[in-house]
Amino acid sequence: MKFQKLALALSVALTLSVFTGCSEDDDDDNTTPVDEFALMSELTDTGFAGWTTGWVQGADYVHTNLANLYVVDLRSATDYAAGHIPGAHNATLTTMADNIATNNTSDLPVAVVCYTGQTSAFATMALRMLGWTDAFSVKWGMGGWNDALNTSWATGISNAYVGNMVTSASPALGTFEFPALNTGLTDGQAILEARVNAILAEGLTPNIVTAATVMATPGDYQIFNYWSAAHYAVGHIDGAYQLTPGNLTTTTDLDALDPADQQVLYCYTGQTSALVGFYLNALGYDVLSLKYGANALYHDTMPANAWAATGFNYELETN
Repeated sequence: MKFQKLALALSVALTLSVFTGCSEDDDDDNTTPVDEFALMSELTDTGFAGWTTGWVQGADYVHTNLANLYVVDLRSATDYAAGHIPGAHNATLTTMADNIATNNTSDLPVAVVCYTGQTSAFATMALRMLGWTDAFSVKWGMGGWNDALNTSWATGISNAYVGNMVTSASPALGTFEFPALNTGLTDGQAILEARVNAILAEGLTPNIVTAATVMATPGDYQIFNYWSAAHYAVGHIDGAYQLTPGNLTTTTDLDALDPADQQVLYCYTGQTSALVGFYLNALGYDVLSLKYGANALYHDTMPANAWAATGFNYELETN
């Protein structure tokens, strides 16, 4: 059984300290303040590599393995009822943990699907941080499962900013202090769960940004390109820093993010940045994921992962 899985959907309870008798002379509180970030990062530094490995699968994989998966559909109840992956369970970001804990009695790997893959990637990181380490996001969302449902992707791609892309070298990464967390908890696991639940309660909308908004005033953000150096060199937002995927722990590049600034993290599709953005926001940063990623900037000439219809038309169940 994955660690503490059955308890993860419950609210974190605080353990009250038991006070022993003391004299009035002992009233001064000399307790060292708890560094909540340090306690939590002991877990996140260890977990990050695993949480960002094998986190996405294509619709073909889901179709082939459907009998051995627990599918969670995060779309609206109306769209779910109109057509969903057979056997999928409809839930929201704030109800999915309860849904899985209650109904996934066979402990099957969890496949999370939404409209485009961005909300499901966001949710997948939450589930992995909470102990469902075999949870994964369905690539391209329901548009990847059935081409009839790819409207969001078809309208989300753009070449509007191809002329704004540059090939200059990355600015040198800065070095900043880590964020301060203030959950009031003193246990690393409890702090992690509290932070994950807080970000889930916010939802994806305040943690995502459109290309039009960013490109209107790029200087308002600390922008990070989350690609390899080779792909960064092909073309990127002017002034964006290059971050190598996988390098975001307290010993590898995490201190390049300024907790006092707002960051924009962008990848090819918005799916990886939604996944990693959730992790960073849970750590206390203010990170926005670029909606549709580079597909919303210069779709036709981007170096990899340009959206195209999958050609799949897998069965839709209605109810």
